[in-house]
Order: sequence, then C-alpha cells, then structure tokens
Amino acid sequence: MGQSLGAYRAAVRAALGEIPTSALTADVLDQEINASYFEVLELFEHPELQRDTTFATVSGTKEYALPSDYWWMRYVRDETNDETLLNRSLAFIRQDEDGATGTPEYWVHEDENLMLHETPNGVFTIREWYVFRPAVLADADDKDVLGAEWTEIIRKGAIYRAFETVGELDRGVHWWNRQRALLNRKFEIPARERTTSPGNIGAENPRRQYHVTR
Repeated sequence: MGQSLGAYRAAVRAALGEIPTSALTADVLDQEINASYFEVLELFEHPELQRDTTFATVSGTKEYALPSDYWWMRYVRDETNDETLLNRSLAFIRQDEDGATGTPEYWVHEDENLMLHETPNGVFTIREWYVFRPAVLADADDKDVLGAEWTEIIRKGAIYRAFETVGELDRGVHWWNRQRALLNRKFEIPARERTTSPGNIGAENPRRQYHVTR
C-alpha cells in the first residue's frame, strides 16, 4: 500500500503555504488529491490492479454481469476451447447478428455486462483478465494501492491542481512541470489499452510510449 489520504492532505497544505482553507476547502482538496491519484492509475499498467475471474456460460444467454470492481478489460478467453476471444465493437456484433448460436468468438463491453458473440449454444468456461477500479480516497486512513514509488508523483500532481484551483497559475505550472519530469523519467510503460491475448498483447491497439507534454 502507498500513502494515506491524511498524509497527502498535510503535504499539499504545507506546499500551499499561507493560502487559507476558505480558498481551498477540505472537500475540494480531497478532489484534487483523487484526481492526481486516478490520473496515475490510468496512465500506467499497474500489476497491482490486474485480476482475473471465470464464469460458465448458459446456453442461449448472450450477456453476463461484469465483476463489481471492473474498470476495463485486458482480454477474454474461452478456456473450454483454449481460444482467445477478440474484442469487437457493438456495431460490428449487431451487424453480424443473425440469431444463430454457437461457440463465442467475440466480446464487447455493453453497459455493465460482457456481451458474447455468437450467443453460446452450451456451457463454456470464460475467463476474464481485467483491471479493477480502486476506491476513491475518502477517509484520512485510506491509502493508495500503488506503493511508495508513486507517492511523490501523486503528491506533486495534487499540489499543482490545488494551486490552479485557488488561481495561483504560475505556482501551479511550477509544480506541474515537477510532476511531469518525474512521470517522464518513469520506466516507459504504455498507456491504458485493450488487449487481445496474453501472447499478443495490444495486437489490435499497438502500444504507444507515454510521454507527457502540456
């Protein structure tokens, strides 16, 4: 685990100096800390956030509830047939639908469900590898899930957001540049993406190197 919300609050307040709490309320400060936290969560692939689960299909049933902590999908496999399902758009699946059932080949995220195509004609074991969404930091003792190596990046991001919120734009840019320098020195981990298989990650969406500019 990383740093607590209480520690982030204290660090940001200390950096702000004499700016009164009336200009930056506790609620707004928490919003800025969480905004920085979730930016870091989204920009990089964090092993700590990766999970997997399996479910069994039901003949004639096309849609299945996603895990309650689901954020985005990495890839989906039909474990029964040892095949990776391809991610396709909802428009593609609807255009291809003819009412037939069979072995699923494609998947799409629709609302809070995973939609399979073709509609399963039997019981298949489907495995989902996904990224879970951590809870928002709300209480002083709540800690980020990323670990100490990300604390400084999150802290600096919260500080620049706080300065911009109170109208101290020049000071905000200073802290923005300091945070971006840290981000750009981080090992070059690609941005959030959808993947098609563990052996061919990013085949449909080529990996891009992450570099922050303003």
